[in-house]
Amino acid sequence: MKTTMLLFFFLQTCFAYSQTIEYTYDAAGNRTGRTVILLSNPQGLKSARHDTAAGLRGEQQPQDNTALPQPVLNHVGTSTIKIYPNPTAGMLTVEVTGLEPAKENTLVVYTVEGKEIFALSRLTGRDVVLLGTQPAGVYIMRISLGGVASEYKIIKE
Repeated sequence: MKTTMLLFFFLQTCFAYSQTIEYTYDAAGNRTGRTVILLSNPQGLKSARHDTAAGLRGEQQPQDNTALPQPVLNHVGTSTIKIYPNPTAGMLTVEVTGLEPAKENTLVVYTVEGKEIFALSRLTGRDVVLLGTQPAGVYIMRISLGGVASEYKIIKE
């Protein structure tokens, strides 16, 4: 009975603190960083910790903004599309430079099942997509500029 109880608590602890470790390397093959991603913890939250090689040796780490979400940039013809922040909490900004107003410029957001949840029939150059009422998940944004369409994966947290 004692062995069964110990085995039960050991297995429960293993599953409660599951984690994934990702490593980054420089061009020479030297390990430069380690990211520990806790898949779940007692509070049910996901978290991550990133360590660099300098930090692991006890050296001061340089401040680095690469962990922050970077805007999505795409060039379509003479236009540039910038989408941020992605992942989003609910308000997503879409900036399009080089719009040709005489052409049809549209934006539509779909669920992964294909249901349309948001649409703009005319882009202005800087538009806001509101996803605050939608559940967390993955969405597909389709931007059509003068008949040339491009699709983007949007993550709502």
